[in-house]
Amino acid sequence: MRVLKMVVKVKNLNFTYKDGLKALSDISFEIKEKSLVVILGESGSGKTSLVKNIAGLLNPDSGRVYINGEDVTDFITASRDLTMVFQNFVLYPHMTIYENVLTALNGFDLSWEDKDIKVKNILEKFGLRNYLNFKPRHLSEGQKQRVAIARALIRKPLLFILDEPLSNLDAPQKKKIRKELKRIYESGSSTFLYVTHDVDDAEYLSTHVLLLDKGHLLQTGTINDIKNHPISLKAARLIYGGEINEIDNGDYPKLVKQIAPNTKTIVIPYRHIKPSENGKIKTTFRSAKIVPKGILLSLVSEEGLELYSLISDDEIIYKENDIVYVDVVDKFFRF
Repeated sequence: MRVLKMVVKVKNLNFTYKDGLKALSDISFEIKEKSLVVILGESGSGKTSLVKNIAGLLNPDSGRVYINGEDVTDFITASRDLTMVFQNFVLYPHMTIYENVLTALNGFDLSWEDKDIKVKNILEKFGLRNYLNFKPRHLSEGQKQRVAIARALIRKPLLFILDEPLSNLDAPQKKKIRKELKRIYESGSSTFLYVTHDVDDAEYLSTHVLLLDKGHLLQTGTINDIKNHPISLKAARLIYGGEINEIDNGDYPKLVKQIAPNTKTIVIPYRHIKPSENGKIKTTFRSAKIVPKGILLSLVSEEGLELYSLISDDEIIYKENDIVYVDVVDKFFRF
């Protein structure tokens, strides 16, 4: 079995902006070839600062960046075998969409016919085949973002960096482009580094996840590993997208005793609390609303804590003030 090469290695990276804001604190991790690594974190967590340091757009205070085994910390961006799509993408306003994408192939040893085929093929994949001769000002923000992604992906470098690339797309477009990104990743040999605040992106795309918070690397692993074993309350909040019930022993001792005595804080994902005829936890039903993943029930415990339970569409719905007994049906976490 062939040992996978290390495509990216970041070692003890620190970065501070000129205004004194410490954006990255002693960040270290490695990315193997043919991975799709998602950097997941909230706004201001340091995600963009991190990838800009990897890309050479920012210079670290200390620490090193290696790409394909070579120390590139002091290299300019053009000397690193990577391509980028950032949230605030740039297209050449005086060029057509076709010409914008074609510029990515400058310097490639390809015939004009081969370049023409490649450009038209990738624009077809992103639903832009009918816009070849349009200029950026005639496109929606979502269409422009798709052009920027197509332009980046056509080069097939060693490393793709995508910083919130789907942020300007509506839900149907986002789903379609996310599916196309995964197909391109799976059919190629490049390594992807994908920045997002959206857990759904990480669920669908990632082979591995880096959790970032306020410039600190909280946890790394597959998304299932982190979901099954979050090492902190903050990690649990991030990997479940905030969809967790937090129960503090100081405020709700009776409820904590029912679930896990002698625990300071219990965390239960919404989907892990289920109504049950033989449930041990007595609650009062308040409301229900349809969400993308099912139906979200709002329940109140005997001590007045609002609990949320995510159920599937075919499960029973209650009336306001009904007594509902629930159980924890899967993993919960103690902190």
